[in-house]
Amino acid sequence: MEIQTIVVGVYNVNCYILWKTEKNALVIDPGANPEKIINEIEKRSGVVDTIFLTHGHFDHIGAVDALVEKYQCPVYMHPDDYEMLNDVVKNESHYLKVTSKAKPIFVPEGKQIISDLEVEIIDTPGHSPGSCMLLYKKYLFAGDMIFKGSVGRTDLLLSSPSQMKQSIEKVKKLDPSYLVFPGHGKATLLKEEFETNMFLRLK
Repeated sequence: MEIQTIVVGVYNVNCYILWKTEKNALVIDPGANPEKIINEIEKRSGVVDTIFLTHGHFDHIGAVDALVEKYQCPVYMHPDDYEMLNDVVKNESHYLKVTSKAKPIFVPEGKQIISDLEVEIIDTPGHSPGSCMLLYKKYLFAGDMIFKGSVGRTDLLLSSPSQMKQSIEKVKKLDPSYLVFPGHGKATLLKEEFETNMFLRLK
């Protein structure tokens, strides 16, 4: 497994390409700049066989339709954020008007098989109703739940500070050895966040 990071869009979203094989990829949060993502795939003569969305805000979904059209791949996401795909108010793209026509496969919380990988979905509402994280082995793709030194904002239309508090408590019970790949910014170790992140500090 190789993990490739492509920074896309006006808010510098981390789009992750998980190379499961030399030519087959799972793409997480293709937020914008589809040509940039497709170019990286085609450098290897590869294909996208699956898209996973950590949540439905516009900066994480903007390239979905272009990738689906080109690769005919399924899209997975939490059902509670589905309505955000085609609602520019709920997905916070008021002026940019970003939408997606995707008909996603809804993922329940827990262990399951996605794109031939044994993964675990961890529900972490707060930043949005359907925010969730994808765990593969020791790699935690956290969306906008965890950042290096912070957590996701809760002042948006569908955000919930009370749900975020509950999600933070859930995160605090996770294995500190996990390597966190956030939706924005640098990767980090969960152990470091437990020690230094004021929202996640255990002591």
